[in-house]
Parts: sequence; C-alpha cells; structure tokens
Amino acid sequence: MPDTSQYCERFKLPNWWVICEECGGRFSRYQRSKVVKQPEKYSCGDCGGALRVEEAADE
Repeated sequence: MPDTSQYCERFKLPNWWVICEECGGRFSRYQRSKVVKQPEKYSCGDCGGALRVEEAADE
C-alpha cells in the first residue's frame, strides 16, 4: 500500500458525510451522489460494513 501521509486542506466543506456503521470511517461527499441517495445499497470499502449518511453541519 502506498504511503499517503501527505495532507491537503479542503477548499470547500462537504455537504454530506458517508459514515460506516462498523469501522466508523468517514467519507466526504460534495454532490448528492448515488451513495448519498441510497446508502443501503452500498457497503464500506474497508470493512464491508453498512453505511449511513449525515448532512454536514455548517462551520
């Protein structure tokens, strides 16, 4: 697996967070994609857990 220790600042805050119920992984989404509309049809790429979507809070 490649080293991904480099970090870039976000230009824009995400509109939604896709969150894994099993491992707690959080994936930002900026558009209302298929996974945002129907998270029950998808699973976490890391652990295979169920996903849920939270609308991002304005900060």
